[in-house]
Amino acid sequence: PSSVTMLGAQRSIWRKTGRLRIDITRELEWARRLESSPSGLRLLMSRGALLEEDVPDWVKWFKGTRREGHDLVHVDLAENDLSDSAMQLILQALMESDNCRKLRELVLFKNRLATPDRVAQLVSLGVLHELHLSHNHLDHAAISMILSAAVEARDAQGVPYYPRGPEKRLLWLRLEKNPGSDASLTMACIRKFQRAICLVQQEFSTVFSRVAGPGAEHLFAQPLKSQLAMAKAR
Repeated sequence: PSSVTMLGAQRSIWRKTGRLRIDITRELEWARRLESSPSGLRLLMSRGALLEEDVPDWVKWFKGTRREGHDLVHVDLAENDLSDSAMQLILQALMESDNCRKLRELVLFKNRLATPDRVAQLVSLGVLHELHLSHNHLDHAAISMILSAAVEARDAQGVPYYPRGPEKRLLWLRLEKNPGSDASLTMACIRKFQRAICLVQQEFSTVFSRVAGPGAEHLFAQPLKSQLAMAKAR
């Protein structure tokens, strides 16, 4: 072969080995963010740890990390500014994973999640204790779907999932700073769930609303102190 052909082949090998080195380094970093705790595994992928262009590869990696007897109890993907389509890939992977059967805390704030269907499906499984969705792109209809999924979540016998256990554990939903999380949403939820909502003033100008369905109780967060006065005036 000519020297030009050999040089081209050598460059191709360099590109392939360089890409392989990048993939290995990236996957080692992802694996480093999977931590063990007494209650189960914690996946800590927040604050720019996952890039938009890496999501398809991350999903493949995640599906290949199944560990028998090791359940994921906490997943943190906050502050990655991931698009709605990227978030759908991630949520689908979580739903399909056997390791997420005992997922308790899902942290997704400061992304661009707009489509609620897969979140609502996760909520309806009744395993979550905390779901952080603030600073996303959820509108009124999306938030209403998620709240409805929480109120209507039932086991095979038709018993509400929430409150759970002897401690009557609630589901905490953080929904502030979304396009649909304004005072009109609070009023719409009060109308939809009738007496199921009670507003309580909390710190940092946040109003936490308590949603209690038939035999169930849920919590979600709304911004604006004025909502408390509006609800009382109703």
